[in-house]
Amino acid sequence: MPNIIQSILSDPVILPSGATVLATHVFLTLIFKYLSPDGPWKQMPSYTAHQVVAFVMMIYQSYLGFYNFSGSGGVFEDNPGGIYISQFCIGTMLVWDIPVRLVSDGMGDPIMHAHHVGFFLMAAVTMGFFSPNGESLGANFAPFFFGMIELSSIPLQIVDLFHPKQKAWHAYMNQYPILKSLNEICRILFALLFVAMRAVAFPYITASSCIPDFWQASQERPEVAAPCISVMVANVLFTVLQLYWGFLLLKQIKKALMGGNKEEKKN
Repeated sequence: MPNIIQSILSDPVILPSGATVLATHVFLTLIFKYLSPDGPWKQMPSYTAHQVVAFVMMIYQSYLGFYNFSGSGGVFEDNPGGIYISQFCIGTMLVWDIPVRLVSDGMGDPIMHAHHVGFFLMAAVTMGFFSPNGESLGANFAPFFFGMIELSSIPLQIVDLFHPKQKAWHAYMNQYPILKSLNEICRILFALLFVAMRAVAFPYITASSCIPDFWQASQERPEVAAPCISVMVANVLFTVLQLYWGFLLLKQIKKALMGGNKEEKKN
């Protein structure tokens, strides 16, 4: 553990990236709370700041993922872009996202907390924090798992902002048809991108490349067997979670379609 803490503290990207994102969040929170006109952003300043920051971050991480994706696996292959994404994710998760979610209203989903902690640990494996010699593991997979799949999270930030449980923002949206249209467009985009990236591509990459490569690495290099096996277990659990979320999403789509059909029959 001391070596992990030392690695985090001495890394040139992890803490600076996390601190930058956190400072932006705090700055926006203060603007929304004290210097903005009345509105849902003033009633929910920290949550609004989180959604703004997350929206920009998801665009950035998606870009990094697609730009650095090599299309090949390999646990020990070098991928500087994958390392950078891992550094960025560790910093933002550790310094910003996890702490903010724990203290902010409307963001207390236990499953999401566990997802983010697991996300952080997998990025730490990529950085070599759990390797005996500090060797990076799976940097070639980082652009996909830490970057490309966040494409679906871009419209999700808008959908979450206007969700009925965020009462102030939901009421504000209902006052403006253009915002209701924006929300519907983002809901459709989110559904399409989630199915493509998380319900299809995620399980495919996991089963066809990630697990076989990490299993082979654990057999060839016993000294890194523990982190390799932990990645395999985590990937299976994350895959199940993506499929579970996908199932819930399909149920919502079915409910919406069935509801639409019932309305048509009534008319």
